[in-house]
Amino acid sequence: MDAKNPWKGSFDPNHHEPCLNFNLHYASDKKQHQLTGVIDTGFTGFILIPSTLSQVLGLNSQPFTFSETLLANNSIQKIICKEVNVSVGNETTSGICNILEVPECPILIGMDFLRRFNKKLIVSFSSGIYLEPDKGLT
Repeated sequence: MDAKNPWKGSFDPNHHEPCLNFNLHYASDKKQHQLTGVIDTGFTGFILIPSTLSQVLGLNSQPFTFSETLLANNSIQKIICKEVNVSVGNETTSGICNILEVPECPILIGMDFLRRFNKKLIVSFSSGIYLEPDKGLT
């Protein structure tokens, strides 16, 4: 896959949510960790992971910053923010990983992820999930 070709996503096992596989890597860690995230157009950030996963991946080391985020249920949640690199195919970009201080939550891919990779999301229940290069309106 390259920047000119679409990425193929999938639906979750219940066929409700669009998902995408991606590799997360942290600057001090040469390993790439393959993850599957739910593409959430209501999430404005880059990616979001639970604190237990961030511990497994070694993302809890300095430097990071703390912030707060407003969740869909109108609650305010404290988060850790960490810059990471993400790859899909042979495309790589960096962004802020939001680490939610809860033991479990779905991995989310947000609108900043689509913007940084310059992709548009196409969801078709008959054809599947595609993320294509966004060339704007024609």
